[in-house]
Amino acid sequence: MLLFVSIGFTLMALNPSGRNLFWGTKTLYRPLQTIYSLPPKGYEPVFINYAGRHGARHSSGIDDDSIMYLALKTAAGENTLTNAGKKLMEMDSLLLIVENGKVGLISEAGKLEQESIGNRMAKNFPEVFNSGNIKVSTTKKERTKQSARAFMKGLNPDKSIMVDTVFNDQTNLAFYDVAPAYKLYKENGNWKALWATVKNSAEVVKLEQELPTRFFTPEFVSKMNSGQIQFYSDKDTNRYTSKSFVEGFYGGCSIIPSIEKEIAKANIQAKDLDFASLVSPEDLLALDYVNTSEDFLLKGPATDPEGIQIKIAVPLLIDFLKSTEEYISSKKTIANLRFAHAETISPFAVLLGITGASEAVSTENIQNFNKTWKCENIIPLSANIQWILYENKTTGDYLVKFLLNEKEATINGLKNCGTAFYYKWSDINAFYTKKVEKLGVQTGDDMHEYLMNVR
Repeated sequence: MLLFVSIGFTLMALNPSGRNLFWGTKTLYRPLQTIYSLPPKGYEPVFINYAGRHGARHSSGIDDDSIMYLALKTAAGENTLTNAGKKLMEMDSLLLIVENGKVGLISEAGKLEQESIGNRMAKNFPEVFNSGNIKVSTTKKERTKQSARAFMKGLNPDKSIMVDTVFNDQTNLAFYDVAPAYKLYKENGNWKALWATVKNSAEVVKLEQELPTRFFTPEFVSKMNSGQIQFYSDKDTNRYTSKSFVEGFYGGCSIIPSIEKEIAKANIQAKDLDFASLVSPEDLLALDYVNTSEDFLLKGPATDPEGIQIKIAVPLLIDFLKSTEEYISSKKTIANLRFAHAETISPFAVLLGITGASEAVSTENIQNFNKTWKCENIIPLSANIQWILYENKTTGDYLVKFLLNEKEATINGLKNCGTAFYYKWSDINAFYTKKVEKLGVQTGDDMHEYLMNVR
């Protein structure tokens, strides 16, 4: 039995179907809290700073370059598919039909996620939206723009609030694409050695060796692993191993919950695209474990919460600080809403020090990362971080409450105001200003230049 499978048994007991348990960053969104604590007497919400991930989406690249598709197509031509492999190929063919023309876009489920978050924000903090305007920012990806539109439909359905829109804010929201040092880290950083301790464990190696043999003959798997087979597509020619196939298979499994409405609209029955039914729950849990370990190392605290994968989020933190100060001085922009990606939200959560999302692990304990870092609760689809600014209009004092996926959050190293989950704005400003200065940054620095030079 896999050493990490037992971690999921409690969850499986709560949800025998196993639905939505194995998908890591592709977990469908649900608010983690709906009833909130009251602020200290005399305080009411006046401003919201928000950073969110795009909603549930279609596949980001399921076309002729799909590793699973190419492997199945090649094996079919060589008559080396098992019965399960033939079934998988039928499913993959249907998936290609459903996904045609929709690659990279948010799904109907994603639109509903975003609209619902916006609607709850309006209902939970109605005092904020009495007057003023809203600023909306996105990355260059169309799915973040789609998410912003769906969110605003829920928040501002009658379009009574003025909205200022900024598209393609790469510096604050897609910093991972800007910083050369992070790109180098992603390609050749020391995280790969840590990831190898997960991927190369006997249990994972066994899974990656055995799972492909359910779909292909042993001879085909052997040829694939020895590099004897080339996979051809319109865009490239490459050699993939059984490990690559397993990754592609997990991608197929994990995308299905996000596109159920589209599957139904295509007049396809859900069972005909039930990739997950072809393997055991234990296998799915193992695949989830391997995939989320990569997220933990590349986007999360890993073994260093001040590593390059976290430092790149400094521009977003400074933007939160500045926009809060701007509200306090002008009272003009009542909400600053940003729509981005998992690569944005996770490092930002670490930089903020959100309890449960920011704790690093030791190198020796890397295989147990998921005992404390729950990917599905930190960066599911539509993941979001909010800080709600409260004002006491009598004293002129301000408090902030942090929300992670709509759950009240605590901040490691920061003392609350005496009421749980509420922090003095002056303490927050000083706390994070000191944190970025420790990283060699001043709040007035040019953030694009910072990203170009950060190490």
